[in-house]
Amino acid sequence: MNFIKKYFIQRQNKAKLRDTVTDKPFPKKVASIGILAENLDDVEIIKEQVKNIFGKQIEIYSLFYSKSEVENGISEKDFSLFGKPNDKINGFLSKNLDFILTPSLNLDPYLLYLLLHASAKFKIGFFSPENKDLLDLMLSKDDKNIEANSQKLLEYFIKIKAAC
Repeated sequence: MNFIKKYFIQRQNKAKLRDTVTDKPFPKKVASIGILAENLDDVEIIKEQVKNIFGKQIEIYSLFYSKSEVENGISEKDFSLFGKPNDKINGFLSKNLDFILTPSLNLDPYLLYLLLHASAKFKIGFFSPENKDLLDLMLSKDDKNIEANSQKLLEYFIKIKAAC
């Protein structure tokens, strides 16, 4: 059954990737962001950094891949047999996000679905062959330290935002 779900999700991802617009305006004011990560630890690290940079008032919506039922975790259980998202996924997709940050180099099909279908104005993350067509701003990942890498990514985002 999971094979069928994965097939339909990947098919939707390919179709959405062809429709992706490459010319997007840079967000002038950041009031809400989304975080898509492989695990809860990455989400918590990035949430703290975002609050330090943008202030405590910023709205942060985060989801991460988890096989067990946890509050912000998603898995194949959040999609129907034919790849239709449930209310939790649709709730995230309906948010008007200024940008999405993803620290993952290789997103699983379910997080990739969220990244492609979200209405975020800007998408940032780390460079990998898989991410090159998905993200608007990418940096190379220097080492395994997610904290240092994501801090550098957010600093570049701020510098570019100030220049625009």
